[in-house]
Amino acid sequence: MRLTAKLASSVGFRLLAGFWVTIALALLCVWLISRWSILELGIANAEQDNIDRLSRVVKRVEREYAQHMPLARLVRPIGGRGDASAVLVDIEKDKVIGRRGPFRERIQRDVSLLSGQSLPQVLKRRQYTIIGPQRVQLGSDNYLLFILENTPNRRNSNFMIAALLLALFGLSLVFSVIFTKSLLRPIRALRHTALELTNGQWDARVDEKVIQSDELGELANTFNSMAKKIEDNWHSQRRLLADVSHELRSPLARLNMAVALAENATKESTSAQQSLQRIEKETQKMDYLIRDVLTLSRTEAGMAAKTKISVEALLDEVIQNGKFEASQTGVELKVAGLPTMDVLVQVDAMESAIENILRNAIRYAYAHVEFSVIHSSSSLKFIISDDGPGLPESDLTAIFAPFFRADSARNSETGGIGLGLAIAKAAVSIHDGQIEAKNNPEKGLQVVVTIPVLSL
Repeated sequence: MRLTAKLASSVGFRLLAGFWVTIALALLCVWLISRWSILELGIANAEQDNIDRLSRVVKRVEREYAQHMPLARLVRPIGGRGDASAVLVDIEKDKVIGRRGPFRERIQRDVSLLSGQSLPQVLKRRQYTIIGPQRVQLGSDNYLLFILENTPNRRNSNFMIAALLLALFGLSLVFSVIFTKSLLRPIRALRHTALELTNGQWDARVDEKVIQSDELGELANTFNSMAKKIEDNWHSQRRLLADVSHELRSPLARLNMAVALAENATKESTSAQQSLQRIEKETQKMDYLIRDVLTLSRTEAGMAAKTKISVEALLDEVIQNGKFEASQTGVELKVAGLPTMDVLVQVDAMESAIENILRNAIRYAYAHVEFSVIHSSSSLKFIISDDGPGLPESDLTAIFAPFFRADSARNSETGGIGLGLAIAKAAVSIHDGQIEAKNNPEKGLQVVVTIPVLSL
């Protein structure tokens, strides 16, 4: 019993059943249509009662013609009923004289088909029955007479078959919709949860309500286990980074304090002062290195949730800090008008990205740095351009690698440790964006950050 229930809830079994039912319904429809076609036409010799009936109609037509009744009246309904009437065919003119109505062209073809028969025949179709021919002479003209009668029961049969086919089609459609939804519901739940995890919601899980006892349910349970493991690893990584930061910065702080005390104790010694200043400079570099490494690690992980914020609010503090730093080095920072729009971003990551690019431009600019933001229906572009020495073409891509420092004017004395642009690239990547650098036509470097609007 348990095996049967497990088999019935299996995705493979449902797929097999779905295909089997679909094929069975298709074969049934083909059989019904073929059966309909086989029964559509039947021709047989007329029995005696039909021959007698033809003779009676012939006598009536001859009698009424002798009374000068027009041909159109001769083919009126037989016996006053509307389900049977006479049809005349002029042998010489090959002209069919009969009532107008549905299936007229088909009736004329069938009458022509029977006209060559020497004995009366009965031709049956679903919509009507034709009995004849019977020769009759009206004046100097020779005619063939037929009896045409409708078959209401055939029309009902046609309707029933059409209704059955329509019902089968509707049943297959309903079955397909239910079958498709049963497969897509857990898949959509998996996709939704995966997107939540991508956006940093590490507590996201597939809802237990959509987890079934089939292969997709097993996949959902495995997915939830994986998400739990990732969440645990992320929390462990955060604790590790915090512990490493604390363990490295604490001795650096004590070392800086010791350097300060040593400077006070050795004010008279010039060489000692120089050595202590060198130690202080190197410890500061180590502090910056630790800070930037931790920032790069957090940014690459992209764990922070995205927040809706205006472009002006996002860039306000970055621009103010940039203007202050530029004023300290004699560089002018020009900012074009910012667009009035909201974006959905990881605020700290995007601020860090733009700030690192802007600070890098100010550091190497001779006199001017230009900052502008351009938006379109599909993207948002941050453009930062300086009038500095620029870069060799071979370095335009490499500058975004961690710890890369270009030669010439952009060296270790004027620059940092080579993580600023790597942090910027990581921040842009978690927003599904692109970052590129190119030399200005005259001089200087331009860095363009492009973020798709749809991903904001």
